[in-house]
Amino acid sequence: MLSDARAHSNLGTVYLRAGDRSRAIDELKTALQLNPKLVDAHDTIGAAYAMSGQYEDAAGAWKHALEIDPRQFDTMFNLSILYLDLNRRQDAIPYGGGAATKKVASPPRVRASGPLRGPGAWSVRAFFRATLIRSRRLLRSCIPLLLLS
Repeated sequence: MLSDARAHSNLGTVYLRAGDRSRAIDELKTALQLNPKLVDAHDTIGAAYAMSGQYEDAAGAWKHALEIDPRQFDTMFNLSILYLDLNRRQDAIPYGGGAATKKVASPPRVRASGPLRGPGAWSVRAFFRATLIRSRRLLRSCIPLLLLS
């Protein structure tokens, strides 16, 4: 059963990278029905929702991923940037600080490709830069600046 959930999750990731958000969301929902504790599926469906403009659904998916595994650096970072983009700085603080200080469970990775518009576009570009640099020290110095801006 777990391998079936992972297969649907991987297919959802492929659809998302190809730009087919609705098929990605459908596959990821199937993966989560098969295995509700699949963190990668929650993380990826959060990205698909954010890219589709469904920001509250994105936040919910990312929060659920963090309930399962609170050490997910990329999920904390995405959630903090989403809240910053929506001018909800107070909501961003716990996740931004966590992204800068918690032990990383997995290295950051980009979940999206292609041109984006709207609030999600800045966060994907910022996340891509952070992925290239992979520096926790840089993130520790940048997140407080983002929260103050």
